[in-house]
Amino acid sequence: MSRPRNQNGPHRVHNVGDGASLDVLQRILAEVTQQNRNLLTALSSSADRVLTKAETAELCGISTDTLDRLVARGQGPPRTRLSPRRVGHRLSGILKYLADREAAGDFVI
Repeated sequence: MSRPRNQNGPHRVHNVGDGASLDVLQRILAEVTQQNRNLLTALSSSADRVLTKAETAELCGISTDTLDRLVARGQGPPRTRLSPRRVGHRLSGILKYLADREAAGDFVI
């Protein structure tokens, strides 16, 4: 027995008032929120902790390639030179960068 198709595709579209889909969305939101809390707790041992490019990209919710493009255009979080061949990003600078972007309405993480 196949499911009836609708205009939007082969799967059932849930109404906003559908209690089952609302429960699923709330569980997903709680899981994502907990993951973000865990990440921030792990990172916030010091506001001046220096994060790697991969950690910075994960915290910002973007890929490392996108982070590189933003930094190259002068639109990314501020970098800190650790050695002649290595750079990082201070957690305090990343959090300020994200807050500034959100306040400007550029995107929300």
